[in-house]
Amino acid sequence: MTWPTISPAYFGIPEDSVMPNYFYGTAGVAYAMASLYEENKDERYLAAAEKGVKYIQAIATVEGDNILFPHSFPYLKDVHYLGLCHGAAGTIRLLYKLYKVTGEAEYKEWTENIVNGILNTGAPELHSDGYWNVGSQCCGSAGMQRVSWSVGRDR
Repeated sequence: MTWPTISPAYFGIPEDSVMPNYFYGTAGVAYAMASLYEENKDERYLAAAEKGVKYIQAIATVEGDNILFPHSFPYLKDVHYLGLCHGAAGTIRLLYKLYKVTGEAEYKEWTENIVNGILNTGAPELHSDGYWNVGSQCCGSAGMQRVSWSVGRDR
């Protein structure tokens, strides 16, 4: 399951690109569905969130115990943003939320492997195409700090 998003052309990428991550894509909408389920236990919301996460899992870049997500595809599928908006620090929120509301070990494992993926890029010391040299939550280190604080509390 996917949901429509803002036109990718707005960001200077081809119109037929898919932006799957937290701010503009399926990960963010599925997170909202999981949050609705958490509040009212309506199974329709959980079902929608789980369909969305299956899509996110299907497009993930998985290398051993490291998981990252493409910025967009098919054109920027090899660029892995790390920040909140288009990258792992945002998309991890969906997997972590589903772990919290379902207790499913699969979601916990994905959450841990996304953290591994972020750390194994060399961030925050190294800056890649997907980790800008900024302190903001959107595309910089503040978004990753939020992930490590939130996830670390439940370990």
